[in-house]
Amino acid sequence: MEALSTLVGGDDPPLRPLLGSIVYDLAVQVSQQRLAGWSVWEPVSRAAEQTIPAPRGARYQPRRRHSARCGRSAPSVVSSPWPG
Repeated sequence: MEALSTLVGGDDPPLRPLLGSIVYDLAVQVSQQRLAGWSVWEPVSRAAEQTIPAPRGARYQPRRRHSARCGRSAPSVVSSPWPG
């Protein structure tokens, strides 16, 4: 209960707290594996944004469905205005 009291009473509590040593260690291990995998493909990922231009007239708009489901919006490139 002390851990929960500390989280609730903190100034900036984590969005997804990891409670317990096994959970924490597993989350760190999985995160390190993911970072290692992403690092291998970093040159390809960075090259992709340089070789594929955005469509003419494209602009960023928030995706409302994502916003409603997750509580925040992620920008996406669209070539025409939202219907509505």
